[in-house]
Amino acid sequence: MEDKTKNWSLLKHFLTQAVVDKQLDAVLHFLLTPEESEALPKRLILVKNLLQGDDSQRVIAEKTGISIAKITRGSNELKRIPEDFKQWLSQTLGVHVNLKPN
Repeated sequence: MEDKTKNWSLLKHFLTQAVVDKQLDAVLHFLLTPEESEALPKRLILVKNLLQGDDSQRVIAEKTGISIAKITRGSNELKRIPEDFKQWLSQTLGVHVNLKPN
């Protein structure tokens, strides 16, 4: 478990330094496969749509091309995260949180 923590710390330090050195784009292209480079922005689009809460999961799937299963997993994850992190996400993604009650 210690190696996992050290490795995670190394990754965070590396990415933080990449931002400071204005190398984040190059680092992300270096670290991520083409599939991962396509999937991560889609996840952000998914989170943004879920936080807005305007559309059903089916409509989000139609608009984004993201599977219902992935949308459901994202929705469930948003339910588990702390409210302050959810607020940070919404502010950072520039959305007004309009989560529909369960």
